[in-house]
Amino acid sequence: MTLRSRWWPQKEEVVATHGMVVAKHPLAAEAGLEMLKQGGSAIDAAVATGFALCVVEPMMSCLAGAGFMVIHLARQGQNVAVEYPPRAPKAATPDMYRIMDRPGSGIGIYEVEGAENTDGYRAIAVPGTVVGLCLAHQRFGTLPLQQVLEPAIAYAEEGFAVNWYLALCISNTMDALRRFPGSAAVFLPHGGLAQYTPIWNPWADAQGELGPIYGYQWRQWPQYTLDEPTGQYTTGHIDQMQRATDTIKRHPHSRRIIVSAWNVADLDQMALPPCHLLMQFYVVEGRLDLQVYQRSADLALGVPFNIASYALLLMMVAQECALEPGYFIHTLGDAHIYLNHIEGLTRQLHRTPYPLPHVTIASKPLFDLTFADIALHDYVHHPFIKFPIAV
Repeated sequence: MTLRSRWWPQKEEVVATHGMVVAKHPLAAEAGLEMLKQGGSAIDAAVATGFALCVVEPMMSCLAGAGFMVIHLARQGQNVAVEYPPRAPKAATPDMYRIMDRPGSGIGIYEVEGAENTDGYRAIAVPGTVVGLCLAHQRFGTLPLQQVLEPAIAYAEEGFAVNWYLALCISNTMDALRRFPGSAAVFLPHGGLAQYTPIWNPWADAQGELGPIYGYQWRQWPQYTLDEPTGQYTTGHIDQMQRATDTIKRHPHSRRIIVSAWNVADLDQMALPPCHLLMQFYVVEGRLDLQVYQRSADLALGVPFNIASYALLLMMVAQECALEPGYFIHTLGDAHIYLNHIEGLTRQLHRTPYPLPHVTIASKPLFDLTFADIALHDYVHHPFIKFPIAV
């Protein structure tokens, strides 16, 4: 999902007597600033920032890459460019890559079987960024290279807080990351995004698994079919979401457009029985409405997330079925506020809501949509209120 927040920075000139560091990520900027504090040159700061970016923003600036650096030498009145273009691996040969009939995209001039010229161990531009940064440091740096590398090494060894954009990029490239043991070990240690969804941690097992909950029941409800001549049952699955969208298109006035997550036979295998357990779609005058029944509703933490999630689902299904998204009706069974949430909710109730944002969704089939196809515009919010989770 692309998140676009509206904010109003102070339009003031920034002045720094002893220099400044600007980077796309604050941790990388801090790495460069630390070099200046230690008496390093601007090049030491730039190289430290570059290596730190390789760690904290691997999708934007990585060790295996290409680029250039423009350096202004004030005392000499000169400008110097350090260029580190893409290079193929030293042992690469033309017959290593099988060119496909289709033209390439992005940085790939040709589309190669298995994307081996852009993904993985045989990818081009290895190790361009390392060579370029080290060359710039060798020519113009003043601090030892080991000292300049210390911030990046610390981020890699000790870890850092992953922001929403890095989590999004990892989720969008999970298939490619799984192909290689090295990238899978770093970015998908449990085979998925469990480390980026900590709200489920209190219920998940050591592998980050939750059992056959929500999505599994929506898309793969177990089905058992009796073969009468043999008396044997065969197993299969029912895709409830596919059935629901098909019914909306073919029989829009049906009163049976229902998706359920409450599979009694699977409840004992679930880490947490479904809280929001049943949804019903309703079509009227070219509009699609959605009603959800929720047996247990945590008003501070769960319900806001549920409202946003189902509102988005309603928009996605409406687009798939060429209908206008209508009303989201939320029916709560046991609605509750935990004692340690009262203070935060009281503070929230005294706030004045901002104008609502709006969502755009790429024009693609429902089941082809990914996070990257959804954009949230003009999202304005108050400061964060932390609510402890109750298990």
